[in-house]
Order: sequence, then structure tokens, then C-alpha cells
Amino acid sequence: MARENLRRLQRVGKATISVSLPKRWVRERGLKPGDLVMLVEEEDGSLRVRSPTAREEKVICTINAELCGAPGLLGRILVGCYHQGYDNVRVMSNHGFRREQLREVAETVDRLPGFEIVEQSPRRIVIQSFIDPAKFPLEGLLKRLQVIVATMLNNLIDYLETGKQTYLENIEELEEKVDELYFLILRLIISYLRRRELGEPLGIDSPPYASGARVVAKTLEEIADFLTSIAKELKRMRRQGDRLDKDSAKILRRYAEFIHLLFGKSMKSFFSVDAILANEVIEQVNEFIGGEESLSVSPALQGHPTHLQYMTWSLGYMVRNCRVIAEVALNRFVRNNTPICNLSRV
Repeated sequence: MARENLRRLQRVGKATISVSLPKRWVRERGLKPGDLVMLVEEEDGSLRVRSPTAREEKVICTINAELCGAPGLLGRILVGCYHQGYDNVRVMSNHGFRREQLREVAETVDRLPGFEIVEQSPRRIVIQSFIDPAKFPLEGLLKRLQVIVATMLNNLIDYLETGKQTYLENIEELEEKVDELYFLILRLIISYLRRRELGEPLGIDSPPYASGARVVAKTLEEIADFLTSIAKELKRMRRQGDRLDKDSAKILRRYAEFIHLLFGKSMKSFFSVDAILANEVIEQVNEFIGGEESLSVSPALQGHPTHLQYMTWSLGYMVRNCRVIAEVALNRFVRNNTPICNLSRV
């Protein structure tokens, strides 16, 4: 909980204004008269005081595996620890780990970039992070995520044109890379919120930008999930001996091509902070939603109602995800001085 202290401004000489620091704060940080402190001006105009030589406080998280008996709980807690930026996580079990717990820990750590098991015994597992947040500019990671999702969309389009199974397998393989990047992005955003000095190397200029980037990353991860679900549905159809007819595949391909174009526009509007382009995306999404009912009752899609209903539903959600990205781009736009939006402080 934040502690508030009122301090009176004091004039020192003719041109300097000073404010005293709380004695407790100075003592706890081992500072003394003559030491340097760093002042960081926040976006809201407040000042944050820190010692330039202060070491970041390391948090060690110890997980009691014996209290994580519910399916998937242990792995999800490990993912949460990763997101929170913990560099050292210890999993303990006084009575020894069950085989499925060992497998769950190993499989979870394999999905988390920079996390490694450095020590393992029958009752203790130590996981260490080897990530330097300053080496991962956030925008670069988001662009990599965009490229992977666009490649997944291309694979779906190619499958609907050729029917080659390898394209569906490619989609499922790429989803693992999307998850890894998403986990890393979320960890870096939370690390920035804890340590604002990471803003410059990460390319994060403010908490509002970090919040928007978090929404975009989650949206990309969701699009990848929908694409993977469609790939699995198409593989299930093949196993059941049910194949798309040419007309149905053609309609779905046009649907996917529209999403590919819309997705590219939405991401461009986010990176370039282009309000005109973002608005164009939103208008296209709204127009699409208005005509969505006619697509769902198309005679060409009636031959496989269960499979195609699920796939068109998933594609529809991807279209809506593009609108979310465009809305984040508009939110970024109005935070800057432009001929459209002029900002002044009162």
C-alpha cells in the first residue's frame, strides 16, 4: 500500500526549490547526504524518486504442489508466475512429486521462453528465468506475432484452395510459437509496470500504451486459437470421410482472404497510429456483421451444417478481433497532438 507524506517546498538560493525526503525512506535504501537520486517524471506529471544504484528486489515464489491437486492448476500457476516476472520459482512437495506433476511442470516450462529447470530432486524443483527484458523491444515482438498469425491465415487459405493436409499441420505447429510469444509479451508488459525504467529499452512510453499492447497481443493469440480450432475441425472432417465440396471451400476461402486483408489493415493502423485506417477497418467490420446472416444460410454451406457452422462462427470472431485492434489504434491516436486532436493542459 502506498504511503503518503506531505512535504513543504523550500527555496534554496535564488533559483532552486527543494523538498525533503522521508527519513525512513532514506534509511531503508541506505542513502546518505551527498548521494545521488534519480527523478523520473511520469506521464501524469508526478515524480518518482529512486536511487540510481538501487538493485531490483528479486522475488522468489515457492509453490506448494501438494495443494495443487486440481487438473491443470499447477501448470497454470507456473504460467502466472512467469507472467508476473518472477525470476526464481520453486515447486515443493514434502511427500514427493507424482509422475503427472513432474510431467505437467516439464511441459509447462517448455512453453515459457527463457524459463529453465535448473535443479530437480524428488521433493523440489527450481526454475530460473534467463530473460533480460531490455533485449526485447515490445513492438518487434508484436510484429513477429503478427507475421506468424498472418502465416497461419495463409495456410488456411492454401488448404481451402488445394486440400493439402500439410497446411493444417503447419497451423497447429505455428500456434505453439504464438503462445510462446504471447507469454513473453505479457511478462515484459508486467515487468515494465513494476519497473518503469524498462520503458525505454522495451519501447513502452506509458502505461496506456502498455495496456493497449496487452489487448492487441491477447487478440492475436485469440485469432491464432480460432485458426487452430478450424484446422482441427477440418482434420476431423477428413477422418470422418467428410470433405468440403468445391463451392463450400470457395466461400470459406473468400471469407479467410477478407479476414487476411482486414487483419493486415488493423495491424497497420495500430503500428502507424492511423485513425483513418482504423476507422476504415471498423466500418468494414460493421458492414460484414450486417451481411453475416446471409453468409450463414448460403446454400453452398448447407452440406456440412455442423462443421461449417462452427468454422463460420470462428471466422466471424476473427473479424470482430480485427475491430478490437482498430479500436486500440484509435485510443493511441487520441493521446497525441494532431491536426484532428489538439491537446492542452489546464
